[in-house]
Amino acid sequence: MKYTAYSFLLGAFALLPQVLWGIDKNNTLACHETINVALNSRCEASVDVNDVLTDAPFSTDFTLELRDHHGDLIADNILRREHLWTTVMAKVIQDNNGNSCWGNIEVEDKMAPVISCSVFEVECVADMNFEPTHSDNCSESELIVLDDYSEKVICDNFIQRIKYTEYAAVDEHGNISMPCVQEVRILIPDISSIVFPPSYELMNSSNLTCTN
Repeated sequence: MKYTAYSFLLGAFALLPQVLWGIDKNNTLACHETINVALNSRCEASVDVNDVLTDAPFSTDFTLELRDHHGDLIADNILRREHLWTTVMAKVIQDNNGNSCWGNIEVEDKMAPVISCSVFEVECVADMNFEPTHSDNCSESELIVLDDYSEKVICDNFIQRIKYTEYAAVDEHGNISMPCVQEVRILIPDISSIVFPPSYELMNSSNLTCTN
């Protein structure tokens, strides 16, 4: 893939200061020896030639090649889930003279899962297993309970108790989300909605008959 030196930077990268040098001393290229690339919310990251070069002259055309740990070319220079936690080789070639330099890319996932808590209202007989929704950009996530308590509500015609559960979500790589609190309001039952069983009375000939 061809680039010009003034194409803009995509993504966030942590750079290490060591460099590898091109061959022609009159047109020296310098590549970062190692850069760390974190995949985004779509579990991908686009790598640009300016991410790899330490410095590049303007109005000069370059070709960037990325190869995975098997030595295969990476299409469109886009890192994806399959490259996660591997070392990718990046090579920059100066088109007008063939000079080149190369370095390594450490592919990481630094993005925490996304978690969303809600407020539920249920009657006391309802199932109380309410959990927040959660998802992660690159892997499965699971919930962890940080706190769990309930409070009795005084002088309320509708709510008798509120259950609070504080959750966080963690992904397979140890990234932990910000916490959120799930609130479940236990409502006072509506007496008019209660269905009572029929009466079994001898005087009404509706009594139960027992047999030996």
